[in-house]
Amino acid sequence: MQNCVILNPQAGGGKAGAVWRHIAPLLEDVIGEFELFRTEAPMDATHLVRKAISDGAELIVAVGGDGTSNEVVNGFLDSNGQVSQVCALALVPCGTGTDFGRTLGLASDPTVAISRISKDAERVIDVGVASFHSNEGALASRLFLNIASFGLSGAINRRTERAVRLPFLPIRLTYLMETLLGLRSYNPANVRLSIDDTVIEREIMFVAIANARYFGGGMMVAPDADPSDRLLDVVVLNKMSKVRLARNIPLVFRGAHVRLPEVEIFRAVRIIAETQDETNQSPIFLELDGENTGFLNCEFTVQANALRLWQ
Repeated sequence: MQNCVILNPQAGGGKAGAVWRHIAPLLEDVIGEFELFRTEAPMDATHLVRKAISDGAELIVAVGGDGTSNEVVNGFLDSNGQVSQVCALALVPCGTGTDFGRTLGLASDPTVAISRISKDAERVIDVGVASFHSNEGALASRLFLNIASFGLSGAINRRTERAVRLPFLPIRLTYLMETLLGLRSYNPANVRLSIDDTVIEREIMFVAIANARYFGGGMMVAPDADPSDRLLDVVVLNKMSKVRLARNIPLVFRGAHVRLPEVEIFRAVRIIAETQDETNQSPIFLELDGENTGFLNCEFTVQANALRLWQ
């Protein structure tokens, strides 16, 4: 088995499953014969990729959204905790947010993304590694391709996951609505951040640990993030009034929020985020690539030049 396709038919509210029969012949024209696996439950993609790589797969194509891509890349982890380079990854964005693809310049149209898949256009990118407390309270570790964030963003992501999404509303508008609704009950969190050799203590609205630029359906939270620079961008939004935050949310869609005095930006290879004053505040929720994974305390590192990507 040389080529393997991981299809999440539920991605994008069922979009991936609906378009698959139309794009499958196009994909075969580009990469040749492949073995298809459909995911049916959370973490299926991770287990399927691990087996495919052990069986000799040389290319994995992920068809779905950012959550699918996250599960797929976690299947690349070998027994030493390193990303396997015996196999390459290609992405066919076909989900709700497809934020990681925005940084890569991938078209949201899956047919266009397929036409760009080429071994001759291979690049090697970094991946982030997060160690955290899982939703069940156990210590856990997971890779992320795009962005890890916590604070208000983690709380909002949980709201968005539970919300009944109206199919005619763009994901950007859905996320914006949930942000405004979640902001009403959110209280700033006290955290201690060790950013390489710099230690700061802040009362934060949220923190993004970014390997790429976008999250939340097109919010350019880390405008200078580059998944090939061996670093993670750390975007800290310090405490501000809820009214002021609500007024300035539109700035994030074009990256202009970085000019706000409440925003600090760092670049690092290792970040430790710890809850301060644990007895007096709620858990600080964490999301990785749009997936609700757990809460602080957390450690983030980067595996530089870790993943072979065909695009």
